[in-house]
Amino acid sequence: IRVQKKNALLKQIAPDAETCEINSLKPKWRTFLEDLEAFNDMLEEQRGELKLSLEKDRDAMLGEVDKFHSTWQALKPNVEQEMTADSAREVIDSLNEWKLKLDELQGRVDKIVADLTNFGDMQIPAFEVLEQVRTDIAENESQWGLYGDFTSELQAMSSEVWVAFRAKIFTFED
Repeated sequence: IRVQKKNALLKQIAPDAETCEINSLKPKWRTFLEDLEAFNDMLEEQRGELKLSLEKDRDAMLGEVDKFHSTWQALKPNVEQEMTADSAREVIDSLNEWKLKLDELQGRVDKIVADLTNFGDMQIPAFEVLEQVRTDIAENESQWGLYGDFTSELQAMSSEVWVAFRAKIFTFED
């Protein structure tokens, strides 16, 4: 009503000035509000679909992490069996492969966690099992790393000619 009074006053003072017909704006404004409401409804629908998709991704990642943990528990190196130098080298190589697989899985987990965090109101799993596997692999890697260092140094010493090596025999004690 106030706008109509001001529009009428403007017509009286400046009859040549362009004025706005309020009555023609009402249907446009109503159409705009309806379109805005339809857009908000579409956003809510897409938000729900995105939430379902993230929940599926989260559940799939939890399953994948559990599968990785179970596979690690079944296939991790066993020191109780008798080993040759070649089998020990295979264990060291397999630990490196496990670590690469774990890093790749951790990257995907971090992406899922970031997506869930960005979405806001979603439950974010802790993935404790992944940290247990990381710790276990690190422990195995440090144990087998000592053996790997020892064998590589021993190989380097054994490749030298005895006559040249006997002058530096003190390095063997280190």
